[in-house]
Amino acid sequence: MTPLKIGIIGATGRVGRHLADEALARQADVRGFVRHIPLSHPHALKLIQSDLFTLTKQDIAGLDVLISAFRTAPGREHDYVTAVEHLVSLVRAQPIRLIIVGGAGSSFTDDQKKTYFYQTPDFPPSIYRISMNVASVAKTLDFTPNINWTMVYPAEYFLPDGDRTGNYRTSAGILIRDQNGRSAISMADYAVAVLDEIEKPQYLNQEMSVAW
Repeated sequence: MTPLKIGIIGATGRVGRHLADEALARQADVRGFVRHIPLSHPHALKLIQSDLFTLTKQDIAGLDVLISAFRTAPGREHDYVTAVEHLVSLVRAQPIRLIIVGGAGSSFTDDQKKTYFYQTPDFPPSIYRISMNVASVAKTLDFTPNINWTMVYPAEYFLPDGDRTGNYRTSAGILIRDQNGRSAISMADYAVAVLDEIEKPQYLNQEMSVAW
């Protein structure tokens, strides 16, 4: 069986590192796009020094999947939208599936999808603009023809050092809580969910939420 060829933007970042580790553990051929190449990284991870906004079709040629774990600086929240617009221009009409790492604030709180989590009363004001722009990204993807995409939202509590249990639940973009009202997932289990979705698609051209 030919290994999946997966590109990861931000492959050495907090979320990207977990995604790269999980993909490599599944014997995928992983190409990481990073601004700075660290001194230490998995030998099998092929790192390319490149900014997201300078990526070209040649850079991603031959990939089966392109995952964006892009993060922007405070005050530049609209970069999430412009970043995805650029990525869409690269993958449109190409046989490359685009997976975007979202944030919990941009997921919905109700089955009718009328209220975003960032619109609820107790949502932290400090990340309101980020969540609003990430929600706009999903709309951009939804209204763009000839692309194959999935937007993957983590739980409210996205744990960098949590265990990889292999257990998780998913929904079509609706924030998931447990029986105690808590919404949490480790970055390791989030990566498991993303790679499972890549291998056995269930949320093609739609949003996906992940939590325990």
